[in-house]
Amino acid sequence: MFFSKKHESAEQSYADQLRREWNDRKTRLDKFTDEERIAAFSIGFAIDMVDASGKMKRKLDFSEDSVKYIEQILDRLSRSRKKLSNEEVTEVARKASSYIGEVMRRFHGGEWKLEGSIPQAGVVMLVNGMEAYIFQKVGNRLVNGPEDNVWDFYNVCIGNVKMMTAQAQNYLDKYKKS
Repeated sequence: MFFSKKHESAEQSYADQLRREWNDRKTRLDKFTDEERIAAFSIGFAIDMVDASGKMKRKLDFSEDSVKYIEQILDRLSRSRKKLSNEEVTEVARKASSYIGEVMRRFHGGEWKLEGSIPQAGVVMLVNGMEAYIFQKVGNRLVNGPEDNVWDFYNVCIGNVKMMTAQAQNYLDKYKKS
């Protein structure tokens, strides 16, 4: 996909904004709550994913379409002859899921939480009441293959967010009329 210069600069400035945010936050991690730390590290891991993509054909730009590129990267890794170690799966999952979560947060709001409604499932992206267990999905994608496609997952999550937002708006409209 080709972007106009204006679009490229907007996407680049968002990456630069996150990079500045990460550089600022990482100096104060000891003063943060656990959830603030998770949010800060997620930004750092997302930036790591962007930096790693600089060595590939296409750079990640925090657009929603770039989640397709993450899926392509994960597909290549899961099909590779060399099986990833548990540590490599964890590292890739951490970076890719943070990137996807930051895209979701950018376009649809949301916040990182330590734990959602599924006990011991770990970090979750909470968007308008919807829980997205992105880390688990990316890890499953690396291990299970295409059945755990992260682009499809992203679209289902966003569809659910839009549906929940519309339902909330309908409820508010009815409430205002009464």
